[in-house]
Parts: sequence; structure tokens; C-alpha cells
Amino acid sequence: MEKRELRFNPISLRCDLNEDGTESRVITGTAIVFNSPSELLNEQGIRFIETIKPEAVTPELIAKSDIVMLYNHEKDAGVLARSKKGTGTLTVILTATGVDFAFEAPCSGIGESVLESVKRGDLDACSFAFYVSQGGDTWIKQGDFYQRTINRIELLTDFSIVVNPAYTATSCNSRGLTELIEVETAEAETAILLAAEQAETQRLLEIEAAEALERALTAYYTNLKERVKSL
Repeated sequence: MEKRELRFNPISLRCDLNEDGTESRVITGTAIVFNSPSELLNEQGIRFIETIKPEAVTPELIAKSDIVMLYNHEKDAGVLARSKKGTGTLTVILTATGVDFAFEAPCSGIGESVLESVKRGDLDACSFAFYVSQGGDTWIKQGDFYQRTINRIELLTDFSIVVNPAYTATSCNSRGLTELIEVETAEAETAILLAAEQAETQRLLEIEAAEALERALTAYYTNLKERVKSL
């Protein structure tokens, strides 16, 4: 399987009131947003902007994934909720614009802490971890950076409530980028070789033209000398 990736999503978390006006323990948010260009990311010095297409996430993907809701992607801190192959305490909702989630904060230390922090607004963002399918992304050169489009995700592993957007610069599966750079490098090398061959051909033509001119001038002066002698 390809490299696991993490991505930050600045969409705010919410903790709404119950219908009777009492405080709810249900935390809702958006883990993935479709067709929304990311900020400028960086992979080993290669800058790129990333977009996730709607077809990247399917009901079948959600149904086969084991997604845990975490705090800062740390399982040791405790699991807040879980969607195991589409069922469980974590509700995952696929929409036309992205992937939403909802879960009831557990009555545990981490659950109470996260719930209170969300209510206070101290925690207001999330990120998600995933694997891109082999061949599931495309890379296009755009000036001094690349445009990456994720067309197919192989597996979702966790959603996470995070303190800050530290995961925006997380490394990515760069197979597609590596292949693109290899193609670009091969094309550049071919262009260099072609230019060198053309330059060599031009040089040989110029030498041939110079030699032909020299022969013509030699013949002319030889003929001229013979005519002078005959006068």
C-alpha cells in the first residue's frame, strides 16, 4: 500500500444544543472538502497545491474503512469514536461537497476534555489520514509549482481533532510526482540531445560550406594566375 498521508482541514467543529435547549455531547464537523484547492504544500522541496475530487471517496470506501476519531492523531490518548466498516459510534456522511462526521463525546477523560474545548472554541479544526490508491492521483506542472489531483483514495484510517494545522506540510505519496519528474527529465534530456545534434549538424554544414568556398576560391585564383601568364 502507498504511503499514509495526513491533511488538515480548517472547517470548524461544532457542538450544537439539543432540541430541548440542553447542551449536546454530539460533535460534528467536516473531515474532507471536495474541489477545494489546498494551500501551497511542500514535499521534499517540491511545492504543490492539492485538490480532492468527489469521486475519490465512495460509499464502498467508507464501507471498507476502519476509521477512528482521535485527538491529534494519537491513539494512545484514547479513541473518541469509531466507524468500523460503515457502522459504529462515528457517523460518516458522504455529501456532494465532502465528508462530514458526527459522534457523541464519550464520558472519558479525553472525551470530556475535547468536548469542553470544542464548546469553548479552543479546538475548532480537524484533519484526516488516508492512503491514495496506486495511480489514484495526477500531477501537472504549473509554473514553479505542481497541481496534484487526488482521484481515488484507497483507505481512510482516522479523522482527528487537532490543535493547529501542523499537518499541512506532511509528506505525501510522491509516486505520481516521481513518475512525472522522470518523464520531464527524460524529455529535457531528449531536448538537450536533439539540440546538440542540431548544433553539430549545423557546424558540419558550416564547415562543408567553408571548405566548398575555399575550393572555389583556390580554383578561381589558379585560373586567374594561368590567364595572367598567357598574356
